[in-house]
Amino acid sequence: MSKAIHFKGLNGIRAIAAVGVMLAHILGDLGQFGLKKLPSSLNIASLGVTMFFTLSGFLITYLLLKEKVANEKNQINISNFYIRRILRIWPLYFLYVFLCLLTYWYFSIDFDSKMLFFYFFLLANVPLIIEQTLPFIGHLWSVAVEEQFYLFWPWFSKIDTKKLLFYTILLTFSLILLKDISYVLSSKFALKLPLITLTTTRFYCMLLGCIAAILFVQKSIWIARLTNKYVAIAAWLILFLAIINKFQISSALIDHEIMSIVTVIVILTQITEKNKIVNLDNRVFDFFGKISYGIYIYHPILIFLTIQFLGKFQQDSNINYVLVFLLIFGLTILLSYLSFHFFENKFIRMKDKFSSIKSRM
Repeated sequence: MSKAIHFKGLNGIRAIAAVGVMLAHILGDLGQFGLKKLPSSLNIASLGVTMFFTLSGFLITYLLLKEKVANEKNQINISNFYIRRILRIWPLYFLYVFLCLLTYWYFSIDFDSKMLFFYFFLLANVPLIIEQTLPFIGHLWSVAVEEQFYLFWPWFSKIDTKKLLFYTILLTFSLILLKDISYVLSSKFALKLPLITLTTTRFYCMLLGCIAAILFVQKSIWIARLTNKYVAIAAWLILFLAIINKFQISSALIDHEIMSIVTVIVILTQITEKNKIVNLDNRVFDFFGKISYGIYIYHPILIFLTIQFLGKFQQDSNINYVLVFLLIFGLTILLSYLSFHFFENKFIRMKDKFSSIKSRM
């Protein structure tokens, strides 16, 4: 059996994105603990999702292309691809939705039951777009967007590899152009729905990751350019500014495209081991990266339960901030660890039966 594919350092990107989203959401909910709100970093939550999207596009495309190369008929087994996606994503997704429904019942939380349709059928971006998200599960929009993207991407990937790069670039820039036109419509005519839909769905961010994977498989000269020392330094500088909430040009126009390119550069420097700047291949990043799906999924309900447990503080002291962050962070990591090893891992092992290209990514 061939050795499983593993790219060092990529769990570090998952860790940065997942922990960034969680910490941003904790900051946003400090008021519910009776604490003074700190300077919010909710922008890193949105940009963290973009990092997830870009990394997902890169990894899925790389594995699909490797499968094509390994197959004598240069084909992709699309049914097996969907089985793998279902086994990796759906069990935790639907378990979490079920846990949230139990929470609604136990705490007598009102919710619009009609919106459940969108969450059950992986259309969770729709309630977000129309501003009717349900408590604790609004963030599942990003999982839904990925699943929607992969409804068509494996079929698109069947295009002859020599032509795939051209058509992927064409599709990417067509979507960005459509988004920019929607921005004008929103600014000039207050027609906001197209822009909100496109910036939420954000397929162009995943496609930028797909383009990077195609370039990498084709050993393009662009890989050397994107891993240049000065390019790598610039990428990490932008990422650092985003983490401390100091990077924002225009969220609707260009921020997410820039963050996707930054993510691509970090991916490529990690896997080629050229000008890494920051080495993400270590035990800490690897640990958080492996359980990143759980961190992303579980943290909103744990924030809510922590609020119920602690209530509102009477004093705005530093120790209370530390207590809130440590309790939510610790509970999220513990639950995500247990979930990964005793629940998700069972489905991950099943997933390998449907993989012609083994992967530990």
